Amino acid sequence: MAITTTDGLIAGLTTAQRIPIYYPSVTTVAGRLTNLNRAGAGYFGQMVVPTASGSGGQLYTKADTGFAKWNNPTGGNKTYLAVMSPAPATVGTMLLYDLVWACSGFSGTVTTAQAVTGFPALTRPDVNGTGLELFAHITTAIGTTGTTFTVSYTNEASVAGRTTIAQNIGATGLNEINRVIPVFPQAGDLGYKSIQSVTLLATTGTAGNWGLLLAKRIAEIPMTLANAQPPLDFAALGLPEIQDNTAFLSILQASITSSGVITGGYRLVQG
Repeated sequence: MAITTTDGLIAGLTTAQRIPIYYPSVTTVAGRLTNLNRAGAGYFGQMVVPTASGSGGQLYTKADTGFAKWNNPTGGNKTYLAVMSPAPATVGTMLLYDLVWACSGFSGTVTTAQAVTGFPALTRPDVNGTGLELFAHITTAIGTTGTTFTVSYTNEASVAGRTTIAQNIGATGLNEINRVIPVFPQAGDLGYKSIQSVTLLATTGTAGNWGLLLAKRIAEIPMTLANAQPPLDFAALGLPEIQDNTAFLSILQASITSSGVITGGYRLVQG
């Protein structure tokens, strides 16, 4: 079943699950991305450091610490994001994702390929990872020397030996704890079925600890009015479908050096 009519949407809203938002104020860098689930203890706790790459990383669901607890639908129904109402203390953009897989354990000083051993079989959004986006994620600050990195992966069509576009890492804005760095696939690819390794072009100067995230984008929420942000309804959001067991991940693109406290909520309808 699916919600295909306005009447179905209205009926769903009367019994919608409201998921509260609360993220404490954390230090950010203007224009850069920060993992809010990991940066502080939010409403559902704080995301723990992912399993190391040498152990395959880990798959995520709503049951994991730091992620919203909500009910999967019953009777063949589906879940949709119908309302999003973050109340920011500062201006920025919130990116809402379903976190599917993550790892830690890479060094900022090793310049040979650092392997992901035993990458698990994906369950969302499908077994081939179609539509997944890839990010580097820093869990302990690495060095301040700027360099680039690439990721070796298998794409959604099961073609192995693919290589991402080289991305900057290290230096101010790209070396701090909880920083998230978007990574882009080889031309023509639409997702990631598995990750094989990462390779730094040169050392950042400090080992630290960093890893990767694979996530499916749900919504992009502009927060243009501090302390007065109007909610986004189903039409503005596009009524995106939410898969069972989704682990809601919030990534903030800040406009200043502090995130400010973020409160509010979002509503999930089923039908």
